[in-house]
Amino acid sequence: MPAPVASLRPAHAARRAALTTGAVLALVVLLPGSASVAAGPPGVAPPAAAAAPCTAPPAGTTTLDPTVDTWVGSDATTANHGSETSLYSVTATPTKVSYLKFDLTGLAGRTLTGARLTVQTTSGSSSGSPSAQTVYTVADSSWSETTITYANAPAPGTKVIGSVPGGSAARTAYTVTLTQADLQSAVGGQFTLAIKGAAADAFYVNSREATAGAKPQLLLTTG
Repeated sequence: MPAPVASLRPAHAARRAALTTGAVLALVVLLPGSASVAAGPPGVAPPAAAAAPCTAPPAGTTTLDPTVDTWVGSDATTANHGSETSLYSVTATPTKVSYLKFDLTGLAGRTLTGARLTVQTTSGSSSGSPSAQTVYTVADSSWSETTITYANAPAPGTKVIGSVPGGSAARTAYTVTLTQADLQSAVGGQFTLAIKGAAADAFYVNSREATAGAKPQLLLTTG
């Protein structure tokens, strides 16, 4: 006698029994480049995805050109020199002070481990100076290249953060190591430097508008 049909299909019978008793099967969907998502019983939310870990900004060296630069002089207190191709500093009568502003907003959240300012003297035979040139921070960076004058220029600070040694020559680049701790508070915003001469002999360097020779640059190292 032939065997009963039911005994020939045990797997089919088991599947039908599971469905009729309300068993729920989980569905796993894998998409290219994505994590697996499991669909559970209706009304039950899937587990929340793990938050991406926070990472510190990468370390490295950033080179910045001044966004604006100029010089001012005590002999013409309302004159503006923002479009000139050179910067001028001298401590005498009259006094000349150079100003350079840099945008540090792209470094927000980083810690400075080094700072250097590079300037190049102009090609004029008198552009170098036998005296040292001192670099200061300027707390107020709200000044404009087209409106700043000796009369309205922000006052440089009193602490020297770097200097170009005396005996500078024409058409020569000089790199000044700056005290990075004095720049840290400006990270994430605008930063202004002032260059003042230590004696009566003038010091001329290329401005950002210079058409020949290297322009000023601020090199910042972050860790």
